Amino acid sequence: MGTAFDEFLTTAKAAATEASTLLRANFQSDYDMTQKREGTLVTEIDLRAERTIRSIITEAYPDHAIISEETGRDGAARFTWVVDPLDGTANYVAGFEHYCASIALLDEGEPVVGVVVHPQREETYTAVAGSGAQRNGQRISVSSADSLPESAVLFGISPPIIDDCRLRRVYQHLFPPDRSRGLRQLGAGACDLSFVANGTFECFLDKYTSPWDVAAGSLLVEEAGGKVTDWDGSPVNFTAEERDVGIIASNGRVHADLRQLYRNETANPNTN
Repeated sequence: MGTAFDEFLTTAKAAATEASTLLRANFQSDYDMTQKREGTLVTEIDLRAERTIRSIITEAYPDHAIISEETGRDGAARFTWVVDPLDGTANYVAGFEHYCASIALLDEGEPVVGVVVHPQREETYTAVAGSGAQRNGQRISVSSADSLPESAVLFGISPPIIDDCRLRRVYQHLFPPDRSRGLRQLGAGACDLSFVANGTFECFLDKYTSPWDVAAGSLLVEEAGGKVTDWDGSPVNFTAEERDVGIIASNGRVHADLRQLYRNETANPNTN
């Protein structure tokens, strides 16, 4: 199993690295962009990077399926690649260096290979199921914080949160300095998850994200010793539709506390 997955990792690294070279070469340059139906941005660089990744994967594994942010779903097979050619497009457009290329391989829906490349930081995060997680070839591990007051929290915000008062209250609960070391919304889920995996942050929360934003990063967290679930404690559905993925990713030590906090708010009759 390890040999086969290592071969997949080589392909994923090659594709993510080539896409990242393109991203960095065009960072803070002039390029065309449009606004998608849901209001998010897509640039010509997103599209070029996605074509690059798809070409490399398809040439290596023509029988595999692919799910990607800009092109959608292509095929159905045991092995499915989940691709975000540019995670953090809004950051990229703004000239903020928190963006990355993200590629995961699912085996019957479960991540078995994950690669996240940060072009500006020159960091490549990799993971293979059962083999640990690495940054630039060096093993990484999640933090040792044991409580939420010791934890720095990354979180995602998507339009459905406007109507989700319970989720808003979870975030509000964590905001005071005696309840966490602070909340940060950085706008690139795959990047954020790599920072949980390397121990910089203790957890990442999002209830309305997409498979390509979190599939690779989730494997990084788990292989670095952390834990990843949906908000109800079940496994994350990495083949769900856009904006239909819920995720709690943590160092594992504070996971139960995060889930209990959400359960408390779910049971709260006050919906204001």
